[in-house]
Amino acid sequence: TERLLQEALASSRQSSNKDSSNVVNCLYRLGWFYYSQNRYDDSEPLFQEALSINKKLLGNNHPDVVDSLYKIAEIYEYQGRYGEMTIIYKEAIEINRQLSSTVSLIVAQSLKTLAAHYSLENNFKSADTHFLEALAIQNKIWGDEHLDLVGTFYALAWLYFNQKIYDQAELFFLKPLTINKQWWGNEHVEVASNLISLALLYRTQKRYQEAESLLLESLKILEQNDFDTLSILYELSEIYEQQENLNSAEKLLIEIIERTKKRFGNEHKSVAGALNRLANFYRRRQDYGKAEGLYKKVFYIAQKALPDKDSRHGVFLIDFGKSCAEQGKTLEAKQTFQEALSFFLSISGEDNPYVSDCRSHLNELCE
Repeated sequence: TERLLQEALASSRQSSNKDSSNVVNCLYRLGWFYYSQNRYDDSEPLFQEALSINKKLLGNNHPDVVDSLYKIAEIYEYQGRYGEMTIIYKEAIEINRQLSSTVSLIVAQSLKTLAAHYSLENNFKSADTHFLEALAIQNKIWGDEHLDLVGTFYALAWLYFNQKIYDQAELFFLKPLTINKQWWGNEHVEVASNLISLALLYRTQKRYQEAESLLLESLKILEQNDFDTLSILYELSEIYEQQENLNSAEKLLIEIIERTKKRFGNEHKSVAGALNRLANFYRRRQDYGKAEGLYKKVFYIAQKALPDKDSRHGVFLIDFGKSCAEQGKTLEAKQTFQEALSFFLSISGEDNPYVSDCRSHLNELCE
């Protein structure tokens, strides 16, 4: 296929004017071929050449020029060339603004892409500005209760959540919940997802009763639709613990273990994770006898079920080391944290965030 496309491009260059639409079509076909194979270094010059020809043939303000710009921007994004990507997106947005209103949704999507990039860079002000501008365009086209607004509302909600602007976050979490209930009904899985996000916000604000109510509602919906609910049970157990409702928290953690065993078998890696959560619960309650018995089971299952370089080996060691340290078993704690440190260094070097965590624990024991 590649050879045929290359030959077609060469033939078009010979038989046509070098700046013809036929050459552009051949450039696009070969560029798309490379792009589909993630060969971005090969596809970029082809799209760049197509862009240059389209500008000569059609002028700067044409939809085909915009298409070329978007494809180049996507390539830059995949290559991690975010500065260049931003410049290209801005150029495409400005051209689209000058074109007819039928392309407004393309502008909105471009603004959202830029906003998401700014958010990843913690440039929250620019992200906010671009998301809100995209939302204004979508509102103008669809009104304020259209299903396609949900993604933008969510993006804004998480943007405000990450900045701890919780009143604004709540507002934008509530909007998609209302829209999804109107479109899908009260017992749809999308509604359950909305409820879980809102519950996470309330839990962060220590509004535990409201969070619990929403999680129970989402649990009911997901169970009715035969969806996995273990993550919801974990959230509920943590809320109960934070409210000092320890019996309910313990019962849920034990229920999770039994459900996990029933689903995966007694020696599955997920069972190790569930046992470790219960062990940590007992450790926080200073019930070290129960905790250490569970940690031993965790290590036994992990050795059988986890790949050798799975980071959970080290995480389980850190949790056990904390239990030893809290009981004054300094030597055993040091040995455990050192083992965890050596493990993380062996799998990913100094860049692993758990490396500094292990060293911090070791330093505390040496003070």
